[in-house]
Amino acid sequence: MSSQITPAAATGPASQPEAKITVLSHPPIRILANPTAQAYSHLHPILIGSIFALRFNALVSDPVTTLSTLLPVFAVLQIIYVIICLPAAGAALGSSNKARSSGKIGAGSKRKDQEASIGSKVVPAILSLSLPLVLGTPALSILLILFGAPFTTHLPHTALCAAHMSILGGTGLVYVHGTDVAVWREIWSISKAFDAVWGGTIGMALGAWLGAVPIPLDW
Repeated sequence: MSSQITPAAATGPASQPEAKITVLSHPPIRILANPTAQAYSHLHPILIGSIFALRFNALVSDPVTTLSTLLPVFAVLQIIYVIICLPAAGAALGSSNKARSSGKIGAGSKRKDQEASIGSKVVPAILSLSLPLVLGTPALSILLILFGAPFTTHLPHTALCAAHMSILGGTGLVYVHGTDVAVWREIWSISKAFDAVWGGTIGMALGAWLGAVPIPLDW
C-alpha cells in the first residue's frame, strides 16, 4: 500500500502549482479603477452606438462616403478609450502592486503619476490603432470576401468595413497585450479569459455576423 500512496503524494503537490500557473498565466484585463475610467467605459459604447444610429440613413444611401468620414471619428474615440480606461501592455501586472502601496502615496504625487501616465499612453495608443488598421484591414477584407462579400465589385465597401472592424475590435487588444505571442495564441484559439476588451472584440464579430444575416434575404 505504501508503494501506491507515495507516488501520488509526490506528484500531487507538484501538479497543483502547475495547474494554477496555467490558469492564471494571462488573467482577465480589468478597467482601471479610477472614477473617470469607470464612467467612460460605460459612456464609450453609448457614443459609438449613437453615432452609428445618427448616421444610419447616410450609411445606407452613401456607404463609402459615410464609412470614410466615420473612420477617423471612431479612431479618435478608440484612442481616448484605451488611454482613459485600459492599462497599457505590461502595466496590468504592476497595477496590483501600485494599488497595495497607494495608501502610502500622497494626493499630489498621485496626480503627477496620472498626468505622466496619460502622456506616456498616447504613443502606445496610436501604435495600437495603427497596427490593427494596417494588418487587420487586409486580413478581415479577405475574410469578408470568403464569407460572401463581392470579390470583383464593392471592394471599397469591403475594405472600409474591415477597417472599422479592425479599429473597433483590435485597438484595445493590441494596447493591453502588445505582441505577447502566448496571449495572441489564446485569442486566435478563442480560449482567452473573458474581459471587457476581449468581450468588445467578440461583440464586434457577433454584430458583423448578425448584421450580415439579412443579406441573403435580398437575393
